[in-house]
Amino acid sequence: MRASSLRYIHLELAGAIATALCLLLLSIEVVSPVWSIGAFVVYIWICTIFIRLQTRGMVLILPLMITSASVVIALSMIEFGFPIPELDTVGSPGAYTISFVLYETVFLLAFASAFALLNGHGSKASPFQMQVRSFYAKYARLIALGILVLAILNILILLAFGAMTGFPLLTGTDRFMYRRMMGNVVILYLLNFKSICAFIIGFGAFVVARDRVIRLALIMCFTLLSFVYFLFGDKFFTILSAVASFLAPWLYLNHVMVRKRLGIFALGAAVLAVPACGITWMIYSNFGQISTYETSQRLSGRIVGQGELWFIQSKVGAKAFQWDSLLVQRNIESLFIKDADLNALRASIGPHYFSDRYAPDKIRASIHRNAGSTTYTMALEPLGLVMFGWAGLVILKALCGGLAALLATYLSWAIRTGSILSAAFASYVFVQLTYFFRQGSPWVFFGIYALRWDFVILMFELAIILLVMSQTAKPTLRRHPQWR
Repeated sequence: MRASSLRYIHLELAGAIATALCLLLLSIEVVSPVWSIGAFVVYIWICTIFIRLQTRGMVLILPLMITSASVVIALSMIEFGFPIPELDTVGSPGAYTISFVLYETVFLLAFASAFALLNGHGSKASPFQMQVRSFYAKYARLIALGILVLAILNILILLAFGAMTGFPLLTGTDRFMYRRMMGNVVILYLLNFKSICAFIIGFGAFVVARDRVIRLALIMCFTLLSFVYFLFGDKFFTILSAVASFLAPWLYLNHVMVRKRLGIFALGAAVLAVPACGITWMIYSNFGQISTYETSQRLSGRIVGQGELWFIQSKVGAKAFQWDSLLVQRNIESLFIKDADLNALRASIGPHYFSDRYAPDKIRASIHRNAGSTTYTMALEPLGLVMFGWAGLVILKALCGGLAALLATYLSWAIRTGSILSAAFASYVFVQLTYFFRQGSPWVFFGIYALRWDFVILMFELAIILLVMSQTAKPTLRRHPQWR
């Protein structure tokens, strides 16, 4: 990117942040839900700026950005007075949406800066990366076929199990209740780790496969798999996140084209979102069996749940700087406990902090439907507000941005080298990080029982690196045309 273009983007980013700060002041001084619409527009503006500024990195965290967008939409609805069933209250206008947007801006700024530092601004693969890629290229066809077989098995297992037990979409069963009562270990892994499956299939299609037939077969497999996820009750933003994970390798390899034709890609995403919205509406209407009003109430109740924790905690407020020693201590202790989820319930940490404090009956009902695993979105921010205050949360979000950049660099390594092992490991660790962000559950990512698997992954990676380094022959694979 030319220096003049970079300066213009930096100035545009400064203008977007200044606009957000003005909206924050207006939301405080002149309370109105209208400002939340402006906050959503500013958030989209800021996201497009960062995508243009650091395209390669941003396409790797699109699932996180989609989740954040869902929270912004939820908060805007809350400010317009939509009911919040789980909190047994209704929304009200305030600075909730724009404050969340500003914190997300801190996260994206930290991510973009750290990713640029870790990866540089160039897009050429290093000689060692090319050497690793040449090692895996020897088995490219075998790896692609293996991914295709696993994708087909994934689909067949889910279809067979759904046919035996009844698909939640067709039976009208709550998806979390279904997974608790009907699901076994294999089915739960296949449904809960859909982002990993999506990334691996996309990796096979766009990085590994040299045969157009295999590539097309992998794309068709993911299309069918997305439909199967709908049958198991997964909704709009969940499917969009899976699609983003699937497309991440292709978007990364074609980052120059993505940056130049961002408007076309945005339009394409909007077109794809229409049928997903339609299917989601159909799910909540029980295939048209209930009225439009009842459907809208059910759907809005689910959507506002994405932002309810930030709304309630920012409404309660916090000091500029705060240190809740008890909560910090309990979270640290959870890192060394094997059954961390049960401990979280007992110690009132993670999302359980809010279920025990604000709306025990209704929120605990949601917890029980999911067998003790809550499904709140972006619980980290309100928990950070409780433990560290408004200014402390800025530091927390910046650290999270740096951590996300480190994991995105791992994904980048996998794509550049064509390493299927790195792709599987990196996507697994990234899902752990995503869960930590969404649930405010540090033990999922930093707990010693999670880190032991990360240590195993590290040993595998070191073994592969040593194996590649032992190869004395120079790599013969041509540089990827999209890296020139």
